[in-house]
Amino acid sequence: MPDGPSLLESEVLLPTGLLVFMAHSLIKDATEEYPKTRDAYWEYYGELESNVRANPLDRSHQQKASAFIDEIRIIQRHIGSQKKVMRSLEARLSSTRYERLRITHSQGVVYPSPQETILEECMLTLREKNESFHELLGKAESLIKAVR
Repeated sequence: MPDGPSLLESEVLLPTGLLVFMAHSLIKDATEEYPKTRDAYWEYYGELESNVRANPLDRSHQQKASAFIDEIRIIQRHIGSQKKVMRSLEARLSSTRYERLRITHSQGVVYPSPQETILEECMLTLREKNESFHELLGKAESLIKAVR
């Protein structure tokens, strides 16, 4: 048996840990100079609401609002899928000895690993997106009732 730590014990970042950083980039909705998805949908809702107020008898608003609601529901399902993936990554990291990546302070204070911090940030981002789209869905459903 060789002396010293095993390769697994010496590894700084497991492949699953790398996936966390990749997922973070995708979930953060980095669109550079373009508006984020959430902002673009809120902007469109504002335009739709303005159009309904300007011309409440136009029946095309109902069709646009219905299509908008369908899109929001699709996005919510997609966010739900992203949350499942992140929970799966969290479980994988836990099962692959990711606890060993914690940095223990000399006084016994345990700091979270970078992967753990990124996972928490990803879940917070997804929760915020989900809440925003849930609110947007409620407003869009109220708007469609107003044009009936």
